[in-house]
Amino acid sequence: MPMDRTPAPDSAQHARKRSNQWRRWQQEVIPPLIPHFVRALYLTKSLRYCDTLVLQARRACTGDIPCASITKRKIALVRFSSVENIELEICECTPAAVQLMKYGAFPCAPFHPSLAVDLRVLEFTMNLFVQIAPNNTALSTTLERCLGSMGFQLDHQNSLRRRFGNCLLWYIHLRNQTKEQYSTKLEEARATWEAPLPFPEPSPRTRPSEYLRRRCPAADVNVCIDACFTQKKRKSPRDPPRTHPKTHFVPEEDAARTEAYVDEVWQVEEKRAKRQKAMEDALEAEDGCEASFKAADEKREKASTEFFEDTAIMGLLCRHDRVLWLVNMHSAGGEETLFQHLPLNITVGLLYDVACSFERTCRKWGFLGRFMDRLAFAVSVFHAFGHEWACQLLYHPRKCKGFGFTNGEGCERFWHSIGHLIANLRDLRLYTLDMQIEHADDASLTNLGEWIRRRHLHSMKKRTEATAALARCGKPVSLLREQWALQVKTQTKPLPPESQLRNKEAALGVSQRQALHTLATSQYLRLRMNARALKRRLRDRLRSRKFELDKVERSFRRLVNDQKLYSHTESAVKRREPTISKVNADYNKLCGEIAKLVQEGKAPRGAVAPQPIPAKGIWQLDVDDGIWQDVRSGIKAMLELDRCDEEDGRLKKERCSLQEWFAEEWAICLPDLGVDKAALPPWGPAAAEISACVVDAHVAARGEDRHYGRNVSDDEEGEDSGGEDEDFGTLDAVETADIYRNAEERSSLY
Repeated sequence: MPMDRTPAPDSAQHARKRSNQWRRWQQEVIPPLIPHFVRALYLTKSLRYCDTLVLQARRACTGDIPCASITKRKIALVRFSSVENIELEICECTPAAVQLMKYGAFPCAPFHPSLAVDLRVLEFTMNLFVQIAPNNTALSTTLERCLGSMGFQLDHQNSLRRRFGNCLLWYIHLRNQTKEQYSTKLEEARATWEAPLPFPEPSPRTRPSEYLRRRCPAADVNVCIDACFTQKKRKSPRDPPRTHPKTHFVPEEDAARTEAYVDEVWQVEEKRAKRQKAMEDALEAEDGCEASFKAADEKREKASTEFFEDTAIMGLLCRHDRVLWLVNMHSAGGEETLFQHLPLNITVGLLYDVACSFERTCRKWGFLGRFMDRLAFAVSVFHAFGHEWACQLLYHPRKCKGFGFTNGEGCERFWHSIGHLIANLRDLRLYTLDMQIEHADDASLTNLGEWIRRRHLHSMKKRTEATAALARCGKPVSLLREQWALQVKTQTKPLPPESQLRNKEAALGVSQRQALHTLATSQYLRLRMNARALKRRLRDRLRSRKFELDKVERSFRRLVNDQKLYSHTESAVKRREPTISKVNADYNKLCGEIAKLVQEGKAPRGAVAPQPIPAKGIWQLDVDDGIWQDVRSGIKAMLELDRCDEEDGRLKKERCSLQEWFAEEWAICLPDLGVDKAALPPWGPAAAEISACVVDAHVAARGEDRHYGRNVSDDEEGEDSGGEDEDFGTLDAVETADIYRNAEERSSLY
């Protein structure tokens, strides 16, 4: 006998219903609710005195014809410590959302809600979810059980989760739309230009665009880019689009157009763009850098386009670690977008993990062709260990002009700060990321001045150390610059072909052949070549060890099975440590033998013995350790003084930009808001005036270097800034580079 079965839900009907509901929220409910929300904030002093609001009776219809239908609706109002049952009379003139907003609550549905939530509960939850991973289920269940323990029961178990989620979702949207409306009102008071699309020529500008100044008032031109492959989205039906009013993402249509252009260039090999100038770097060194990073990527799990719609996120951040743009990794175009917002005479310093390969690709295929003369490429400081020495001579930011002490690791710090969101971004992914970034920007805005002050103190300390080192060297700066230029020229010169070497050897005379034979049998030369081979082997093994630990160090969620895999990886890497230590010991032994030959006069005139590598520091991967380079102390001090000069000049410009931005905002806001106030003094408003204005703002803790990091005092900076790899936040990719540190360091990091 056939059994009656419940019909399967119609997915298309559900999608239409959800789309209609979203349209009503966005077009019919939220816009007219903004003035009532602003008035509620004003009457309650930013929800401080929300208990003073009373439920008002429905007023008579204001139209010529009274509303045909008046519906009475019982609504459960959820507060922190109670559930209040209220009854509303709803009509077209007085919708439920307006009546509830006047009472300090927000509905769960556009027109006929069955539940409302206190604005203070929603405000608390909104701020909580930018500090931790959003988890509506856990919060609503906790609130429901807490109210149940006090004797307040809802309709049935788990009845709060979905409706509370709707309240929170659209309250956040109301908040953002309100901020955007007032920002637009203030922008109308200043002269602005419309930001063009990525492909057209940028408009002439005398200063960065208002968009760029909003993102970073200091408006610096040193930026870093990087991709995060853990931030991805599975292929699934999307909800109706809901874009954050202040989104950081490049529009998908612009990114798709750039992606199509890149694919077309790569497919047509016969029409490759010619290089605009010859690359200075030796191709052998550049190929080695590309091969090492490519090998590391092959060991890392990348998102498959078969399962994921958005495979990663590419970020473009300024040197203050403030996000300028984001773009989904199935596309490109962030660099093109940046130049639309800058004056035509500004040169941008771009830091990237593989900047050498990136510049080579751009010149080979003609990407960013019209902007290449305004781009200066450099490698992020903490990724310098993966590059050949010849590459570092040209791309290391401490050895390139114009970068100061910018390290280019802001993207790594940003990826670490949003790592807790990976498991929770199944839906509303882009909107949630925009919310997190906006919260971080609000928290760091009041701290930009403190950031500049601390960087100035750091630059002063570096200048003192470099000046002392230069004095100990005793060589004139002109001689050091000459030697540095010769070293760069020699070590970046392409190697001659083997055929040329054979021809030159065949052309040697008798005496020259004898001299060549003497060199080939020289004990000093043999030891020197063996030492060079051991040092290269040690570099390769340390680099491989770092890449093997990369997966362990970047893991945010430690599941049981994953923990076993990570433990196995750690033990396997640890078993190879004695081999690395032995190679290091052999190298130091050869250094001692070479030094002995030099002292005994058995080495060529002017020969200098290589410096031994301390066994204690080989695991730290400091980019200035002896394992990575052979620059003498005088040249290092000279280069550091150059970076100090650049950093001080950059900090002065950033300070002026920040003061100009604040003075302009002050001059625009006061008259437009109807505030009668005198002109801004040169030193800014008093602390009491600022404190009186900051009622509902996110204030960063004093002494916090950046919005993703921890509190760092000036004394702590002296310890953290001992090497070139100073970092003022938790940098997951580098600061945990050695997982086998002692227990004290392990506990301090985790």
